[in-house]
This record gives sequence, structure tokens and C-alpha cells, in this order.
Amino acid sequence: MHNATIRTVPRALEREPRMSKGSRDKLALTLREDQHGWDVESQILHQKLSIYFADHPDIVEEFDAFIQKRAVTTYHQIEASVYNGLDEPASAHQWNAHTYQLLDQESISLAKLLSRMTKAIEEAYKGAVQ
Repeated sequence: MHNATIRTVPRALEREPRMSKGSRDKLALTLREDQHGWDVESQILHQKLSIYFADHPDIVEEFDAFIQKRAVTTYHQIEASVYNGLDEPASAHQWNAHTYQLLDQESISLAKLLSRMTKAIEEAYKGAVQ
């Protein structure tokens, strides 16, 4: 859900680069609400990972690094994109391009983390079966 929301905002700005301030305010509010929900859910995920991957603290640390990066870069970048287009519609595409780059980096990071988690689960399963 959260990945969809943070990708929806730049797409909306791309479709309507001269979006009104009222519409931009709605996008920013949606983004802030999503960030709040993500903050709560990421804490729950952290707790679950700490339990299920207790033997793999590096996985929990990698997840925490992902969460920290999203908190300090991605959400702020997207919100900046929302309001940048008001003053400089010509640069909106450039802001969106940078946002998409951040989102692509996140996707790669998350895919690597999921791969490591899968490998850890497979190894634990093999050890339990033997």
C-alpha cells in the first residue's frame, strides 16, 4: 500500500504539472497520512523481524537502514516535488525524475533484503529437516 501511495504522487504531478495549490495540498496530506501509517507499520515489521530473524541481526539492521533512508529522503523528496511545481512548473519533470530514481533505488534495496530473508528461511528449513 505505501509503495503505491508514494508512487502515485509523482505520477499525479506528471499527469498534471500545473496542478492547483488546493490539489497539491490534498496530495501532500495524502502523503503525510501515508508516512504516518508507514511509520507505525514499519515499527511492527521491525518487531516481527527481530523475532523471526533473531539469528540474523544483519537483516534487521538492513531493514532499519531502509526505514531510516525512506524517512529522511523519500517522503521529503516527494513532498518537495508536490510544492516545487507551484513556483517552477518547468522544473517539475526534473524533480519527478529524481523522485523516481529514489523509488527505484528503494525497490532494489527492498528486493535484495527480501532475497536475503528468503535465503535465511530456506537455510533454517533445511537445517530443521535434516
